[in-house]
Amino acid sequence: MCIKNLLFLLVVVLFLSACHDDNGAELLEFYKSQPRDPELIGWWGRYDELNKEYTYNIYESDGRFLTYEIKDSGEHYKSWTDDYYYTKDNKIMMFQYMSGSWKDGPSFEFGPQAYKINGDTLFFYNDDGGMFVYRIRSEPKE
Repeated sequence: MCIKNLLFLLVVVLFLSACHDDNGAELLEFYKSQPRDPELIGWWGRYDELNKEYTYNIYESDGRFLTYEIKDSGEHYKSWTDDYYYTKDNKIMMFQYMSGSWKDGPSFEFGPQAYKINGDTLFFYNDDGGMFVYRIRSEPKE
């Protein structure tokens, strides 16, 4: 009986160690060390008529990326993921860092996303160069 328990424990430990996301930790450090466009840092918001809410993208100077939503009803929502970014050649590279547990899944990169800042307006572009969304530099409307 003791051998069965030991074998079961060994299988569980091997499974959990296989889920460990070493690559995610390395990518996290890489993203934290990369340069960021100082013009991008701050709060960028827009009003979503369909969902009746203000949505904000928050680009922090340390590379952290957050989202924040304020519904007309007064409800507030903050992002729950650890997203990081850096900029290169007017493109934003994004990384979502997960803890590596079986519940959260592996970390992953997405992007690059082309952007341009014109005064207080942030424009995002498709691969074909067409603009698809914009945001205005602003603080939350509470």
